[in-house]
Amino acid sequence: MNSGPAVPVGWRAWWRAGWPAVAPYLVLLSVGLVGLDYGFHDDEPVPIRLTRQAWEQETLLPGWYDWPAMAFNLTTLGSLPEALGDLRLDRRGCSPALSAWLRTDAFKLRCRRLFLALAALTVVWVYYGGYLLAGPVAGTVAAWLLAVSWEFGYHARWVNPDAITTQFTALGLLCLLAFARSGERRWLTAAALVAGVAASSKYQAFLLLPAVLFAARPGRGQPALGTWLRLLGWFTLAFVLVTPGLLLQPLTLLRAFVWQMGHYASGHLCHTVHPGPDHLGRLLRYLGTELFAFQQPLALLWFATALSGGGLLLRRQPRAAFALVGFPLFYLLVCGSQRALFVRNILLVAPPLALLAGYAVAQAAARRRGVLLLAALALLPQLLFAGWAAGTARDRQTDRAARDLAAALRRAPQTTWWLSPAARRQLAAAGEAVPPNALAADPATAARWVALDTEFWPDVTQRPVNQPLSRRWYGPYEINVNWYVGTSNPRLLELTRQRAASLTPAPQTPGWPPR
Repeated sequence: MNSGPAVPVGWRAWWRAGWPAVAPYLVLLSVGLVGLDYGFHDDEPVPIRLTRQAWEQETLLPGWYDWPAMAFNLTTLGSLPEALGDLRLDRRGCSPALSAWLRTDAFKLRCRRLFLALAALTVVWVYYGGYLLAGPVAGTVAAWLLAVSWEFGYHARWVNPDAITTQFTALGLLCLLAFARSGERRWLTAAALVAGVAASSKYQAFLLLPAVLFAARPGRGQPALGTWLRLLGWFTLAFVLVTPGLLLQPLTLLRAFVWQMGHYASGHLCHTVHPGPDHLGRLLRYLGTELFAFQQPLALLWFATALSGGGLLLRRQPRAAFALVGFPLFYLLVCGSQRALFVRNILLVAPPLALLAGYAVAQAAARRRGVLLLAALALLPQLLFAGWAAGTARDRQTDRAARDLAAALRRAPQTTWWLSPAARRQLAAAGEAVPPNALAADPATAARWVALDTEFWPDVTQRPVNQPLSRRWYGPYEINVNWYVGTSNPRLLELTRQRAASLTPAPQTPGWPPR
């Protein structure tokens, strides 16, 4: 079982081979829809505002290129039903009614559904990639691993380009795997086109292009320049079709591109880290302890499985390994040379890691009984947590956070807790009494502290991120507060006294010392 089936020919053959991908796709979509109304995210107003301005000013160009045009194109697509009905030949721009509707939560939620549906296709391409590597078992495990990932799931709901870029990256890697299996040059052309679309989603996906060019390296005595120029041409064509501003507003796009490169090189507020070992170490910590499971032992297990799959693939299918091992390593090294760390940027390596894990499980299952059962048991807690987390996002405007905190206090009667004034007010508003073990006035006498994250750090731009902060908070789990400052949702953050003492800047303790 060193390689998978032949590359399917024709769409019917692809469908017959890919039906197991339907279930993980629907699960990811369903969980995402449950947690869709999660509040405010600071990236989302940008493409929505650009779409509104496009209709108001009668232009099809965003005029803003800190991201390429994919996100703008998708939000504009989401506005078409109302915008087309609003078109009038006797006036310029859109009506006030359309302009007002494009500011509503209803339009924002429609855009989230559109982004989610497209991003969820990642699991379909991952399934097909695993199928080509080692058959349906590898594809099914890889697809489910990504579908139940809380990290990928909450990113997929955002109206921003990161999960969309990941989806196109997964499709590009699938094309490279199909080329490695079949040797047909049309798959290289497809990979170049998809890489261009991915780069038109976010500039970081330009790093997929070297993987395409490397896969096209000719044999001895064959010219390379013509092949590479042809692939570069297809890549550029795809980029321009999605982001025509490259031709129509080249200086605006170039200035934005240069600014983005400088921004990542110089850092961004509390997301600034030291380039090199520090940055790479944090990326590996995220990949190893967060990406595939909120439960850190399970995350480590899956990451180790992916590493073992990479080792197996290098020995048994070196051509496929160039894409699934070489691309993530190259991408992480480039990201690690920057000073700004946003883990959403390394979602691009999630599909190849899932594929490597699926490959390792398939190889083990071919030799030992019970491996697939163990894999299913390891995936179940992730699925349950993803569903639970989506529910907390849905319930963000209820008293669920206070009720969850009260239940945690009752479960740990021997633990001394310090509660901030806001935490006490939330308990009181929910009709929950503060138990005796949570009456500590001096935080130094308590083992655990609970306060709003904005009480611990009133200036949220100074809050510690990109490091282990807390494994428990009370409120919506619509984002991982260990790696992001967060959305506008208030949440009660639980810290151990020891962890609080090690953080820089140190958390404040409102109400203590008394004035």
